[in-house]
Amino acid sequence: ATDSGTKHGDPAGLYLPLVYQEFNRTRIIEQPLDLTTLAQKYSDFATEFIHTNKDSPFFLYVPFSHVHTTTGRTSHNETLPHEQYASCQHQNKTKRGPFGDALAEVDWMVGNIQETLERLGLDKNTLIIFTSDNGPWTIKGVDGGSAGPFVGSYATYKDTAKGSTWEGGIRMPSFAYWKGQIPPYSRSSETISSLDVFPTLSRLANVALPTNVTLDGRDMTDILLREHGKSKHDFLFFYGFCNGEWPRYGPTAVRHVSKITLLI
Repeated sequence: ATDSGTKHGDPAGLYLPLVYQEFNRTRIIEQPLDLTTLAQKYSDFATEFIHTNKDSPFFLYVPFSHVHTTTGRTSHNETLPHEQYASCQHQNKTKRGPFGDALAEVDWMVGNIQETLERLGLDKNTLIIFTSDNGPWTIKGVDGGSAGPFVGSYATYKDTAKGSTWEGGIRMPSFAYWKGQIPPYSRSSETISSLDVFPTLSRLANVALPTNVTLDGRDMTDILLREHGKSKHDFLFFYGFCNGEWPRYGPTAVRHVSKITLLI
């Protein structure tokens, strides 16, 4: 994301390039990056990738820049009035303002990917996981998202979302879709981590895990495919902002998976 514009003292943030990297080669697609056309480029790349690899096993990772705050430019070489962006077709379309417009555009891109899988008959053989890396950047106000009820009422500082180990910073929803394998509208309150994605997908693809390293993630296939599947974690350790400072040694929070979160 391009959050290093003139408002932050670095004008280079307004001229960041959009790059394409493959086989250790980097190619500049456009510079400066036009954020109002970025969603279409994301969508085109993802759907074309699926078309190209439809006859072979594939892994597609789509990290959206949307809803992260930014201070980039439009095609008219103007800075954005808000720290959110969306294409012309999604601007001023939601009651939530620029943040809602950006979120709606994410929904549009995900829908294009899902539609492509269905059209090619791949939806019954493809697992889709949608999740987030961290909570909202609440110091950005309405442009940074909302942590809902997870506001860290007992914290002695305000920033208890992104960058912190309070619930607003680390407790994220995750959605999984696999037609014919995951029952519709099923839910689980089990605690898992994004670290679990690698061992879980490896298990489903019948790929052996490396034996020369220790993985923090666990196989969560039981949670995905079984109604009462349980987490294989006893504890999850978090390293992040705590008591107003970044930690020098060790974790700042430990979650006992079956009980509560303990701050250290």
